[in-house]
Amino acid sequence: MTIPDPLQEIANDVVGQSKKRRAKVRTLLGWFGYSRRREHVVKQISEALESVRLRTEPDIQDEFLDNQVYFVRLAGGDHDSEDKVDELETDPPKTELTEEIEEYEPPEEIAAPVTLSIIDNPTFRGSHFAYAPKAVVSVLPDDTISQATMTMLLKDIDQIPVMRGSRRGELEEHCSSKRIQRASRACY
Repeated sequence: MTIPDPLQEIANDVVGQSKKRRAKVRTLLGWFGYSRRREHVVKQISEALESVRLRTEPDIQDEFLDNQVYFVRLAGGDHDSEDKVDELETDPPKTELTEEIEEYEPPEEIAAPVTLSIIDNPTFRGSHFAYAPKAVVSVLPDDTISQATMTMLLKDIDQIPVMRGSRRGELEEHCSSKRIQRASRACY
């Protein structure tokens, strides 16, 4: 496996000289000739990092593209890792670097700790959103209008499907709050 020159320099600094280094995720992807994180890209970069006894903190697949990741020495291992770093072959960078690699500066302390779980992993996933796929709320054709209305109010929804079976049933109709209002006006 070939290691890009900038990553080789960082490995020499972090593993060999105990310096702390960081770079943007976008820059790290550029060293390997990529602009997007796909599964095979993350795997290739992770393998290259492991081969020079490094990892990123936070993980490159969890951080935003324009955020910094810190290069950290892998825990454990033998003391010959410095020799291994020097023996690795390098190839010229595939893209010209427009951004310098900065020295690591520890982040300032936060006055009050943030307890939101999304801060721990800033990657947006479907399960983070309030309207992520959940169990389907439905009513049966035999249910009354008041039962359907109460279910819609409790679940804070405007429409509800009327299903023929409770599990994997077929859609028979849908009931909406507007239909219920029109029907109630017609009755009075």
